[in-house]
Amino acid sequence: MKLQKINELVQPIIESEGFEFVGAELNQGGYRHRLIVYVDKPGMPINLDECATLSRRMSAVLDVEGVLTESAYVLEVSSPGIDRPLFTQAQIMAQVGKRVALQLKNPIEGRKNFKGLLLKADENQLTLQIEKDDKTKTEELVIDADAVIKAKLCESENILNKSLSKSLRKDRKRGNANEL
Repeated sequence: MKLQKINELVQPIIESEGFEFVGAELNQGGYRHRLIVYVDKPGMPINLDECATLSRRMSAVLDVEGVLTESAYVLEVSSPGIDRPLFTQAQIMAQVGKRVALQLKNPIEGRKNFKGLLLKADENQLTLQIEKDDKTKTEELVIDADAVIKAKLCESENILNKSLSKSLRKDRKRGNANEL
């Protein structure tokens, strides 16, 4: 409920400055909360000065509205980065064909965390291609959209795998494939 109110307060500020509101996380600690607001800039990366400006504007509104008055809080305004968190079903649906990591409310086959290629996604279900335990075969896992509590892209893995693949191909051409 508190996070929903925060989202309602910060989203118009972000959009009025020409940025895209990606989502927010509220990590409640002992005496201090940590609020992370993810902001994107269409067509180019957001810079530190822009994050600072947004932070000052959001902080003023959050303080006046008294949303986080029961304890101190730290406000972080950040780019979603390469492994961007996915907060809405629409954001998840836009990632079909990419690797994602999902955390579920309840376990499926004893697991709550899955990584894999997002094959299909609609408002109700996601289909994820995951590796089997022996990592030589894959299987498709259908997950109810309501079961997901956290989701993020795994683009850094894709970049690393592509980079390693290029290095391995170069080493094979040179006859050094066993040196990795």
